[in-house]
Amino acid sequence: MAGIVGSAIAGEAVRRLSSLLSGEEGRDRETSEIKVDRVEMAVLKLETVVTMSEDWQITHAPLLRWKAKLKRVLKEGKGIVRSHRSNTSRSNMSNSFPRRMARVAKRFVPFSRGSTRDADDDLTDSTVRRFERIADGAYDFFQFVRCGGGRLRIMMFLPRDGNW
Repeated sequence: MAGIVGSAIAGEAVRRLSSLLSGEEGRDRETSEIKVDRVEMAVLKLETVVTMSEDWQITHAPLLRWKAKLKRVLKEGKGIVRSHRSNTSRSNMSNSFPRRMARVAKRFVPFSRGSTRDADDDLTDSTVRRFERIADGAYDFFQFVRCGGGRLRIMMFLPRDGNW
């Protein structure tokens, strides 16, 4: 049983190593580019809502905290998109065999010191979903700001003659 497990682990390690060395990880880059585009769209939504809310005078403390949170997430999202774009352009310019070997070696060292993380590590599916979820919630923030931060009042107008 241990031989089968050891053989499976060794086979997977060889497969990953050969795909990294041959440069076949481009398929993952396409998905990471799509992730970056999704985060970038969420950042644009956040930026639009925050910019539009700057024109309105907000006095309610919860809305001010919500706005500060949106600004922090906006700054974080811009940093992620910027770092990923710069790392992608740098890796495209210098995609030599020795650099790929160094990247493979870094991945096999489980607890290394220093910053050896790629931009793809920062951009997981949960991170992308988080930015999209916050960007969707930003519309609710804008609706509260637009309506004065209070509850929406529904006014019913009944006809005077009593006929519905």
